[in-house]
Amino acid sequence: MSTPTEVAVFLENLNAWRRGDETIEMPSPYDIGFAIESAIAILREHAERTRRVEQLTLALKDAISTYDPARAETLVTAERQEAWRAALEGPTA
Repeated sequence: MSTPTEVAVFLENLNAWRRGDETIEMPSPYDIGFAIESAIAILREHAERTRRVEQLTLALKDAISTYDPARAETLVTAERQEAWRAALEGPTA
């Protein structure tokens, strides 16, 4: 199981077996544990990507709010530019 789809299919089959579907063979405890660990990793990655999208969305909304089509130049404070840059670069390790 290496893709979210494969993990989802395995877990759906596991749940069907658990609920009594006798056409499905009992999965091994190793495979069950691996699927659960994979699902946890997928959910954590999804949460991190969601957090990044929210961070970038806020930075973009802030940047758009400074735009004035009537001006040849839009002046933005250094602090706002730094905040946008930090949002684009993401967390530092």
